[in-house]
Amino acid sequence: MPPREAGTSRNVPAEGTDTTAHVKDIGAMPHVIYTHPTGERREVEVPIGQNLMLGAAAHGIDGIVGDCGGAMSCATCHVIVDEAFAALLPAPDDTESQMLDFTAAPREANSRLSCQIVMSVSLVGIAVRIADPQV
Repeated sequence: MPPREAGTSRNVPAEGTDTTAHVKDIGAMPHVIYTHPTGERREVEVPIGQNLMLGAAAHGIDGIVGDCGGAMSCATCHVIVDEAFAALLPAPDDTESQMLDFTAAPREANSRLSCQIVMSVSLVGIAVRIADPQV
């Protein structure tokens, strides 16, 4: 890697992003449907490579707290993934599975931490229900 000039900085991706995603992978901006426990639905755009917790925060979605910022240490971004999309996700790893055992809302069959769901082309239109309560 060539040396940087003094005073310049590198663009370092934020936590919760997929650095392998490329602009060419994005057609129309993909969307996610977040459903609140009250039944209110919000459909928002979430870029390929960004996790659903950050997508919710960027759009002011109430109910997804994300206290740990996506470090998988708080479980305050608990969502229940719509059955149609649950099979498209990789299985939760041991840490996520353990965190889901200690969420404030009871764990369900399709419970996931939204910080661990990274938007991809195959997930366009994914629907998640926000678990209640988060804390």
